[in-house]
Formats: sequence, structure tokens, C-alpha cells
Amino acid sequence: MKPFLERTDDPALIASIITNPRVWRWVSDGADGASFVPVIHPDVHYLTWGAGLFAFKRVKGECYETHAFSPVGADVDTGIAALAWMFSNTDAEKVFCFIPSYIRHAVRYARSVGFIEDGRLTKAVRHRGRMRDMILLGVSKWAEQ
Repeated sequence: MKPFLERTDDPALIASIITNPRVWRWVSDGADGASFVPVIHPDVHYLTWGAGLFAFKRVKGECYETHAFSPVGADVDTGIAALAWMFSNTDAEKVFCFIPSYIRHAVRYARSVGFIEDGRLTKAVRHRGRMRDMILLGVSKWAEQ
């Protein structure tokens, strides 16, 4: 069955998914989610599915940064469908994400939907008193999905 994705610009829906305590603990730096306000702009695309959300933000030209937010995890088909939507419905040629190396499930998920490691910022983020790497993963429109 093909995953159902829907584009949204509803700030309340977006905020409710991102600030869900099962999501917020992975994406915040300890800040209170009550003050979170999503960016609503033509260069930002939010795709919802079930209880989750993909966010894509144009960085420059045809290059977009992405984040996945879900309290229950996203399946591979949904991630592939979100990338296909971006490549079919926008001018995106490259989609990338930065993931702290200690969030192993997120790194595995990104790789499972077609991202490859494009680089690494060494000792870029503190976690439990130690400096950890930030992994840069990317996928190109012309890459085999």
C-alpha cells in the first residue's frame, strides 16, 4: 500500500507533532516545547503521515535540509515516498540532514531510505558530557532510490 502523505501549513498540527514528548526529547536542547512556533514559509514544506511529519527547508537553490518527526517511527516506504514527493513537486535536487552520531536509529533510518554519508562534523555536539560527531547525510534526485 502506498503511504499517504499530505502537505500542511497548519501551525497547530505541526507544533503538536514536533512537541510531542516522544519526539521533542530527540530534537530539543532541553528547551520547553511550549514556546515552539513552526516556520511557515513558501520555502518550507511539511508533509504529514499518520502521527508523523517530514519537514523540508530550502537552504540555497535546489538544496533542502530535512527532518523527520514521529512518536512511533517512520517506515522506509513512507520516507522514500516523502523524498519522491519533494523531487516531483519542488525544484529539489539534493536533500540532506545532520544527525548526531549518538542517535543511531535516526542514522539507520536515513540510510534505509537512500541517504549516504556526505561528511562529518567532528566533535560538534555535546551529549552526556562528551563531544560527539554530527553526521551529514544526503540524497540526490538523480540517485537510485
